[in-house]
Amino acid sequence: MAGISINQDVCTRCGACVEMCSVTHVFEVVEGEVHAPNSRRCWECGQCVAVCPVDAIAHSSFPLEACPPIKRYDDGLDVLVNLMRERRSVRVYQNKPVERGVVQKLMETTCWAPSGSNLQQVTWQAVDDAQAIEKLEEDTIHSLVKEAAGLRRHADEEGISDMQRKIALRQAKSYEHLERRLLRDEKPVFFGAPLLLFAATPDTPFGRDDAVIAGYCMQLAAPQMGLATCQIGYFVAARSNDPELGSETLQMAPDHIVQMLLAVGYPKYKMRRYVARRTQPLKWLG
Repeated sequence: MAGISINQDVCTRCGACVEMCSVTHVFEVVEGEVHAPNSRRCWECGQCVAVCPVDAIAHSSFPLEACPPIKRYDDGLDVLVNLMRERRSVRVYQNKPVERGVVQKLMETTCWAPSGSNLQQVTWQAVDDAQAIEKLEEDTIHSLVKEAAGLRRHADEEGISDMQRKIALRQAKSYEHLERRLLRDEKPVFFGAPLLLFAATPDTPFGRDDAVIAGYCMQLAAPQMGLATCQIGYFVAARSNDPELGSETLQMAPDHIVQMLLAVGYPKYKMRRYVARRTQPLKWLG
């Protein structure tokens, strides 16, 4: 349980901590003073410490020396947008390993990702052994080819719509094409990346969201470290139908699910320009 106290000599009774803690209601105003009688409910999100204008809150999980003031930048939004625009899905890598110290530094960026109920349950596994990656790729493709056969049978079933049939056949063709590329000694799933990062969470409603958001933090940070990334959906799709896929390499807890996968490496080519994207439509309601 978190230890939380309020320095009444410093507190201005602004009520910010009370309002920010509107889900768990750790804080209450009693006879004009703010107290934390419900600290057992604390999610340890740190919102109270972050928002207090006079540093009146002492929280056992967030000592002030570990929580420096936020730096404000006049061009902060422009910097953020440029980082987003620089991120690309890269599929051509140098034949060069990613140093494990660099991987650790990249991984540290994920701790700033939000998570459902602040559970912070995303765990990562890294694979940089070339033979293990090659086997994972082959096994993934073989699993998807089996799935393609099932999709084709589904397309022949009576009662499905033309659209359902079209989607099933299109998916089957894409899986079968992977096998043809593999036979040509191509690497159509992991693209020859020297490093794979697997994100897993318990089977919870927000697990995939948590993993993808954490992975996106890494995708934004990677170019600043000279790295490139590509989120790989084929393995996750294959493992959803074949839970034993990759079990020889991965060491997942029984209650954990692989939610997303990033291929990481040093890019063979450097990007020179931002690329235009479609503006997302917005509709106001009411």
